[in-house]
Amino acid sequence: MAHHLFLASTPFNVVIAGMIALELPANETCDLWLIDQPSKPSVFVTKILEWRASPFRNIRIVTHQAKSVKQKRQRKRILKHLTEQAKDLGITDLYTGNDRRIEFQWLMAHLPSAVQGHYIDDGTYSYIGRNTSWFSDGIVDNLLKKLTYGFWWKQPETIGASDWIQIAHLAFPKHSVPQLQDKVCRQIPDHLSNPAFTSLAADYSDTLSETSKLDALIVLPHESVRSAKTEQRLLKEGNEYERCGIKRHPRSESGLPEGAAHMAEVSARVPFELLLSGLKPECCIIGDVSSALLTARWLRPQLSVVCLAEQRNSLTDLMRKIGIKVKSL
Repeated sequence: MAHHLFLASTPFNVVIAGMIALELPANETCDLWLIDQPSKPSVFVTKILEWRASPFRNIRIVTHQAKSVKQKRQRKRILKHLTEQAKDLGITDLYTGNDRRIEFQWLMAHLPSAVQGHYIDDGTYSYIGRNTSWFSDGIVDNLLKKLTYGFWWKQPETIGASDWIQIAHLAFPKHSVPQLQDKVCRQIPDHLSNPAFTSLAADYSDTLSETSKLDALIVLPHESVRSAKTEQRLLKEGNEYERCGIKRHPRSESGLPEGAAHMAEVSARVPFELLLSGLKPECCIIGDVSSALLTARWLRPQLSVVCLAEQRNSLTDLMRKIGIKVKSL
């Protein structure tokens, strides 16, 4: 009987892992281990730990962020313990959003060789690659990891490309980097509207009830990186729709921009991944060149997404390829 173990460090990882788990046969077991977490769990992680309707049999935090030498030594002891637990569970498939994570590589190196390694889409790196330095990454980091953990360590050319990975789960397989196309590629299923996710969003039900009526949603970048020109152009685009909402950046310290008073403000505390689940299929997401637009396209592929950009770059090229409409500011 297959036993799937998902390693996740971010909300995006969790959502993608959940959608894949929901697609697996009901008689197969799925567990979720949260890795590299801060000592104080975020509100989202707290909710994940209490996620009763999840497709996972067990969810728990297994490693915290390790920065000091002492913490790194503790992590090594923890990894040995996790390996024994994974062996006892009979893990057959191991999933990660980043195959450079030591938790993933350690387990793959110490579990039976029959265990399959899976890469789950972690966003832009899957499509534009990760720039690596031949010296700092290829030599220094590679040697340090080998000396610290073991000579089984593999430095991937780009995220997801290591020999530990046999299967890649991607939102847009045909647009991925060549190194991922060499793997067995599988399409990520669209299960964000599944009751499992709507139950996770239950604490935000009042907000999601309001957003379900929107024809468009403006996703504001942080005020430190947006210009007055970008601000006004976003509002102008939103005014093309009868009911337009606006969501500030989660770390924003300013109020809504001038000219947005008539728009419905969406609480910045609602995780964007969950907010997407409450939008109607006809809703349009509007923003600048940001990961939020890519997230919208990956998690809710039926939504229309508009990007306002000052210049063309690798990200805008990717956006065009996956169906985001790019307009000049």
